[in-house]
Amino acid sequence: MKISIPEGERDDLREVFSNAEELPALLAALESTDPGPTPRQLAARLASQWTRKPPLKRVLLLLTRLASTVQSMEEGKREDLLRAFAEEVITADLDQGLELVRRAAGVSALQVAGKVDDVATDHAHCFQEVRLLSELRPVFTESPLSVAGMVVNHELKLVFGSGPRSEPTELFLALDREDLTQLRDAVDRALRKDIVLRELCATREVAILGETE
Repeated sequence: MKISIPEGERDDLREVFSNAEELPALLAALESTDPGPTPRQLAARLASQWTRKPPLKRVLLLLTRLASTVQSMEEGKREDLLRAFAEEVITADLDQGLELVRRAAGVSALQVAGKVDDVATDHAHCFQEVRLLSELRPVFTESPLSVAGMVVNHELKLVFGSGPRSEPTELFLALDREDLTQLRDAVDRALRKDIVLRELCATREVAILGETE
């Protein structure tokens, strides 16, 4: 089996699997972690387990992608994929590296994190960042040129991810006070619904995945 890994991703994976000092300890910590957190949340919990490049968040994202990909394949094809993957990213002892690849692909927390991420981000656009900028804009009169007054203006900057790699896209919206009130009311209502849904899950003993502690 032949696989194609983007060059930048392959370089990062080679760095990860060449880190013989920290990778086994990181995998051991992941193996003892209950499934549910996303890669970002796992990175926050395990920050002390990784000190080298690439950043831990990137490491966990790559390992999660590996685990979830292997998990989604037919069982008979998994070993071929793991070996092909190891041949791409292991730069030293292939057999020893293959064992680490198998171990990473089998971590339950990474497998579930991949599914949580897939379900949570299965949208055309996913929120990444928000910022509100406020300003005064003068209104001028002619003959003579003078400032008649000011307009209070707000600009909402939304950053969202698009496509399979969540490439960031920026959207700017002009808002006034009435718009801000409408936006606040909509967010408040969504938060109240969030509480109701969580209480429903709690009464039925249904776990909510991808949550911070």
